Amino acid sequence: MKKRLLSILAFSLLSPLASARERGAGIALDQLPAATQAYIVESLRASRGAHSEAHAALEALAIELPTVDATRRGRFVPTGRSFMALAKVTPWPLVEALTAVDHRQAAWTDTAETAWMVGLLESLGKLADPKLAPVYEAILQQGSSDRHVLRAAAFARARLSDKAGAAFLMEVVRRAGPMREGVIAGLGQCRRADMAHFLAQLAAMETDREVVASVIDALSDIGNAWVWPVLHPSARADEIEVRSVAAAALVELVGSPDFRIAELATNAALVVDSADTAQFIAAERSDNPSAAVALGKLESRLNRRILETPIR
Repeated sequence: MKKRLLSILAFSLLSPLASARERGAGIALDQLPAATQAYIVESLRASRGAHSEAHAALEALAIELPTVDATRRGRFVPTGRSFMALAKVTPWPLVEALTAVDHRQAAWTDTAETAWMVGLLESLGKLADPKLAPVYEAILQQGSSDRHVLRAAAFARARLSDKAGAAFLMEVVRRAGPMREGVIAGLGQCRRADMAHFLAQLAAMETDREVVASVIDALSDIGNAWVWPVLHPSARADEIEVRSVAAAALVELVGSPDFRIAELATNAALVVDSADTAQFIAAERSDNPSAAVALGKLESRLNRRILETPIR
């Protein structure tokens, strides 16, 4: 009964985003745990009273989206900046839109829907509210034929970098089948040793070129030498191990006979910039003599970077 009352109350709080729309890629509020429903409903009530202009601003963005989408230059409209500006005032209009499963306007194309969902998920994910984890998990469990939406949902859940979330995301990848590439692309935000080892296993096992490319992107993200120093000290316990594991997996991929994969892995290894990279290159050169040229290029670029930035 309590869950039913929460659903009714939530519907009454939803803005016009929830009415007269075709079904979109969001998740219905009544599909979430009762505690998450209650958290969203109460937060929405407070937000509508304190920040009504932010809710109206998101409505305006929804109305403008088809026009902007029609003149887009890339795969889809980059909505992140506008959504993040609202999220800094209050995240609840974005949560409301994400849980309004009928948010999609009749005039929206699939690319407009992608822009909407990716912008919502990435902006909310950057706020790293652990109480919203069930929302991202529900979207991933529901699935999508849109890799960009899957990546953004995985990104949002991975940003929390918790043990339970890492285990959940690993299981999603195992069950995702052909759509795993989209999920994998968002895993690099989960900066934990267990996730680094999981990505390294994928790097060694995967044979699909696009999936391997996503694994490389995730390894680059998880080990990014520029990101780790700005994390809170409490989040840096796994830094040395994560960067070392990522570097080892990437150096092995540098020896790939696929030029694109080798080049992506080389660039990613430089982003990770682990102190162990040189010894991994030496070991791989010994184990895989045919990769000597590619490994030599990585070594040369690594040495040049060290000379140019001696204080690392």
